[in-house]
Amino acid sequence: MMTQSSATQRGSEPADVQFNTDRTHAGRWTITFSNPPINMFVPTTIVELGALMTDLEADPSVKVVVFQSANPDFFIAHLDVAKAAERPEVLGLWRDFVLRLSSAPVVSIAKIRGRTRGIGNEFVLACDMRFASRQSALFGNPEVGVGLVPGGGALEWLPRLVGRSRALEIVLSGDDFDADIAERYGWVNRTLDDANLDSFVDALVRRLASFDRETLGAAKAQINRFGTPTAAEIQSSNDLFFPLLALPGAQARRAKIRDIGYGVPSDFELNFGRYLPALGRADDDDTDKAVGGDKGELLIEGDTGKVHSKSSIRAFVGIAPDMFAVDTVAFHNLQNAFYKEHRYDGDSFLRHRQNFFNNRNVTAIVLEVPNHLIGKGTVHAWATVSLYGHAPEMQVSRWGLPLITHLFLNDPGNQEVKETYNKSVPSDDIALLSGYIADFTHKMATYAGSVMNPEEYGKQTASRLCPITLPYELGTAAAFDLAGFNGRPLGDDVVDVMLTLASNKSLQGGVAPDRNRIRTEFPYFGEPYSKEEQKNVVPWHPRTSR
Repeated sequence: MMTQSSATQRGSEPADVQFNTDRTHAGRWTITFSNPPINMFVPTTIVELGALMTDLEADPSVKVVVFQSANPDFFIAHLDVAKAAERPEVLGLWRDFVLRLSSAPVVSIAKIRGRTRGIGNEFVLACDMRFASRQSALFGNPEVGVGLVPGGGALEWLPRLVGRSRALEIVLSGDDFDADIAERYGWVNRTLDDANLDSFVDALVRRLASFDRETLGAAKAQINRFGTPTAAEIQSSNDLFFPLLALPGAQARRAKIRDIGYGVPSDFELNFGRYLPALGRADDDDTDKAVGGDKGELLIEGDTGKVHSKSSIRAFVGIAPDMFAVDTVAFHNLQNAFYKEHRYDGDSFLRHRQNFFNNRNVTAIVLEVPNHLIGKGTVHAWATVSLYGHAPEMQVSRWGLPLITHLFLNDPGNQEVKETYNKSVPSDDIALLSGYIADFTHKMATYAGSVMNPEEYGKQTASRLCPITLPYELGTAAAFDLAGFNGRPLGDDVVDVMLTLASNKSLQGGVAPDRNRIRTEFPYFGEPYSKEEQKNVVPWHPRTSR
């Protein structure tokens, strides 16, 4: 029997329910948490947990409760701090919940797959037992790295479980810890291979449920005398949370994470701990603020057509061969079939096979900055074009990934969405653009017949593309392919990648960049095409532009 908590019974819509309770087996509840896309805790999550706890306390038949996640990548991502700041009273509700859970005469077990950080870690710490997947479970309290301290029990539970020194390592580093280390530290009861996790927990739950509730509760209460924090202890950390959030350091650090995938499916959320050192000092945020027009620091200047160097920075602005490659006739046929005939025409790329950009030149701007001047980790690149001299300056174009406007945002009936993209910044993409990208990809995959669930594929693709920036891990080989975006080498056929991603059907355009025009040394573009090489090139027309 699947049920919702009393929060639903008191009037909320079932669609809003984040915890589903399976009461099929006598004496046992299995509660599954689901708050897509990454299982973040929001104020309503905590309110619902309070109602769920009331249900649990009111049922004298339940002996054991198991908490699990519907998301294999995230058990609980972390708290949505911005939403919590709008309802600061929820931290008090959270304190009450964890104390009620730890003191209830019911045995609570966390069965952990995926990442559990921040309040998620505090949730599992409040459970009586924790069992984790060796392959997928990851733990952490990243608060210090974003200018905060854990305020929901981690500072009280961890020293009791792992000791003072290891608690300091966990909290002060803000790093991610895998399941094997968590087991070694005493953070979790056991780590098991993922294939054995369910059967082990199920056997333990059945064993516990065979015993008397009164005996289980009495034994737990006696053990609690030596291992649970008090309300006053948790409150002392609770009281620090929002005052620290208001400090300039916390504000500066949180501003930096908002543009790199915070709160959405992203490499940042998958590898939160790895990103924290790259945020830099909390008091250097002024150096990161972009300035308009000619107010910024002049790094390098010189004549066009020549390479210039200064302080290990190199720059080139001049004519270069166009390294883009697309069969525009086939591309337009694909889009006409999609928008006018509601079908997929991948075969159009087999019929034409002519690169519109062959033998064409462009104006290239190449800037090379040594890695040591940037730092370590992953950078996310994007660029804008603005009309300088206007009051204020007007951003008129933007770039982050190829074919965003000409493939994913090119609905003939809604060209305004292109302007929305060109005038916005990456932090706006989830709210403003992800829906359009998901809808386009949903329909393209439907017409192509390439996936079982096109709607879900559309959402996944939008999550992958938004925020629309080009990621690159410093010091690694660049590659732009279906496996992932890590920079963009000049010779990679990015059009094939984006077309395949849009439909989930392998599509090769039959044309490729002229790799003979690539140099191994700066500025990496080879010689531009000569007039003789361009004698048969048809003049550019806006209808065939990128």
